[in-house]
Amino acid sequence: MSKLALLLHLALLQSAAPLDPSVAIKAVRRRAATCALAAPLFAPLFAPLAAAAVPPTAAAVPPTVVASPARAASPMSAQAALYREAMAGDAAARVAANEAVYEQAWGTISTMAYDPTGGLRFDGRARAAEWVARKRAAFAKPATFETPAGTRVAVGELLEAIDDRWAALEPAPAERVARPRSPLDDVAVARAAAAGGGLEVVAVRPGSAAERADLRVGDVVRSVAGRSAARGPAVSRAAPRRAARGGAAPPAPAALVVDRGGARLRLSLDAAAPAPDVSTVDLGDARYLRVASFDRDTPRKIAALLLEREPKARLVLDLRNNPGGTLQYAMQSAALFFDEAYASPPPASARAKPFQAPRGGAADVGRTPLCFTVNSRGEYTDHDVDEYRTDPRYPRAGGETSPRAKRDVVLLVNRGTASAAEAFAAALRDNGAATVLGERTFGKSLVQHAFPLPDGGALRLTVAELLSPRQQHLPPTTLADLRDPAASRGGLAPDALCDAAPVRPPREDACTARALGDGI
Repeated sequence: MSKLALLLHLALLQSAAPLDPSVAIKAVRRRAATCALAAPLFAPLFAPLAAAAVPPTAAAVPPTVVASPARAASPMSAQAALYREAMAGDAAARVAANEAVYEQAWGTISTMAYDPTGGLRFDGRARAAEWVARKRAAFAKPATFETPAGTRVAVGELLEAIDDRWAALEPAPAERVARPRSPLDDVAVARAAAAGGGLEVVAVRPGSAAERADLRVGDVVRSVAGRSAARGPAVSRAAPRRAARGGAAPPAPAALVVDRGGARLRLSLDAAAPAPDVSTVDLGDARYLRVASFDRDTPRKIAALLLEREPKARLVLDLRNNPGGTLQYAMQSAALFFDEAYASPPPASARAKPFQAPRGGAADVGRTPLCFTVNSRGEYTDHDVDEYRTDPRYPRAGGETSPRAKRDVVLLVNRGTASAAEAFAAALRDNGAATVLGERTFGKSLVQHAFPLPDGGALRLTVAELLSPRQQHLPPTTLADLRDPAASRGGLAPDALCDAAPVRPPREDACTARALGDGI
């Protein structure tokens, strides 16, 4: 082994050693700032549906190297720079560097991966001997680690072994392949064997061309731009979309053939720019607010709306087709509704009880639980309003001290409401701050986190499960549930049913009209 390879191997293995369990537990127990219920994190089963619309030669690119068009490459870390140097070296240097990548992925999975089935799929402690044997078997074939592609295959086998449908291996920025923008970037799909190999829609971004064309969660895509969806990549997750910058070419229109129930439909997706993440409409005595995803700016925008000088008597907050976002920002947004600086909190009798009863009397509103998490080590952690108070970040306008007017809050949800959006809805509903109107939600109550790898890529794993403020599980929804919503028992059940797909502009939407009435 060359001197460079030896030094690189030692440097990488130092960081690739199995994580200290106490450190791992503390990392997950800390506030969910480090844990993202990433917007549409539908991997590895999912890859860009847009790939089905490009020529076969381009579609043959492995799904793991398709770049998210809205994601900028991050600055190269020192480890990634060393890794690239090793890739330009001799065979021994390449093997040592790639083995270190595998070693770190192996150690991270063995200590941090969470199995929501209670260990039926994976338990790093009970299956330690098997897990060590798997690593030894991989290292017995050094040829596997001569290339990054071979290393990705080996790490992919680890992910298959833990059966985490949301796990993903994200390649280094240098290995991501850019592709043209498409309206199909706003759709996430899964290969549906029970539907003849078609692509089943599991997420549609709010305000997107796909939503305007009435593409729905549960539809089975049969062809894209004349090409069969049964061929080519099986897979994708919808990519975060932002309005095109100056000079950027708009995406081309796309034609889809889909099955819905027993009918076959032809849909045309236009090339219009996506809707903003947060939009609002004045409906007279009510304020309509649509949140497409929970990101960094969402709490600030909701805070500004709650501080409007002439607050409306009712707030209709539309979460339909919201695929989630970042749990931290969803909980910061929810905490606003229990902060007297922004809202009139519900009485203690309507709120969920703190995990640990306070000494000497009733709990302060700050102790109101917003969610609970349980991790791979069995640590059960409550996350309350105080943890996510935003008042220090967004102080009251003009130093106002008068109480906020009480308003009715109605949340609109459907089968496309998932992940952090479900957590937000549960936080408000379980604590008496809102009524939920619509359909059962998607049912994704698992927390993912991205762990950096020495090659500059990242390993995205499920690290915890999310429970509602009243410590209830949100049962996962299966693809069969999406096809037959009447039989579904997954997700968050609404207080009142309203099935009015497709989603229309607020003044034309049946569920919005019902939310404005008094009979909810």
